[in-house]
Amino acid sequence: MKKICIWSIVFLINLLVAQKPLSTIDKAFLDYKVKPTEDFFQFSNGKWIAKSKIPASESRWGSFNELEQNNKKKLTEILEFAAKNSGEKGSQNQLLGDYYLSYTNMKARNIAGIKSVKVDLDLINSIQSKEGLPGLLAKLHLDGLSALF
Repeated sequence: MKKICIWSIVFLINLLVAQKPLSTIDKAFLDYKVKPTEDFFQFSNGKWIAKSKIPASESRWGSFNELEQNNKKKLTEILEFAAKNSGEKGSQNQLLGDYYLSYTNMKARNIAGIKSVKVDLDLINSIQSKEGLPGLLAKLHLDGLSALF
């Protein structure tokens, strides 16, 4: 029992020592030329603003835009990997890869056309009055389709 306790303590100490402190603030972006009491925004964002450029395709740009862009890039890499390495049927990679390929394969999408949503479109077109709307909305919600709200 003593050996287990000692090894547990040694393990925890190594774990704590090996971990570097986490920080959500990147101090490299702080502009120390500005006093935080005079212009906190410039103090906390000054260097980031100076180094960042608004892409021509955007009307505004911020750190959350960069975060979104980086997340999309990482997710695309994961999906492309899954598409190339599908693994066995039913596996996570197979499901993700097939899902991604169904989205990116424009030739197959164009051939399929609206077949997969034709039943729902016909149901929508069959409504003759506003009284038919609650039933349709309920069915769409039960099917997992967000309609109106």
